[in-house]
Amino acid sequence: MAPARVIGADHVGTWQNILESASVLRHDLHRIPELAWSEHLTAARVRAELDALGIRWRACATTGTIARLAPDAPGRHVALRADIDAMPVAEESAVPWTSEHEGVMHACGHDGHTATLLAAARWLAAHEDELPGPVTLLFQPAEEGGHGAKGMIDDGALDGVDVVFGWHNWPALGRGRIACPDGPVMSANGTFEI
Repeated sequence: MAPARVIGADHVGTWQNILESASVLRHDLHRIPELAWSEHLTAARVRAELDALGIRWRACATTGTIARLAPDAPGRHVALRADIDAMPVAEESAVPWTSEHEGVMHACGHDGHTATLLAAARWLAAHEDELPGPVTLLFQPAEEGGHGAKGMIDDGALDGVDVVFGWHNWPALGRGRIACPDGPVMSANGTFEI
């Protein structure tokens, strides 16, 4: 595996630099997918990126991470959330950043979610003194059936938070486009017996 390329706050620069670093980070994370509650390499990389940006963080629900910017700002407390786990799927792509962990891949795009939240962290850190309220960054483990959100909530991830925003990538939409329909788009599943 290529060595991690952590880009600190002194390299925030332009929005284009932020996007380029997010792309590199996504590829790095894609190479090291980890299943629910085993995201140790991913958590270490997230935490190294936050350290490089000078953003304080704490572990949450073992492999989860919470970071907070502008903690004393008086406005509404917003949380931004990304999931960090991968799926038990064998990758069959030939891209240079193919999974190095046999039988595990980022088939649901959580590498992109994590890289995007770290890109947001990079921009927010550079503008922290302008934030109207606190911003909490939530890097959630075990989204794929492991109840990671519950673990994070039980460990205080939402304490003091007024609203949480998350997103899901959708490769069918072109780059730079988003979809935010009025009704349901993706649904959750549940297991039950009758």
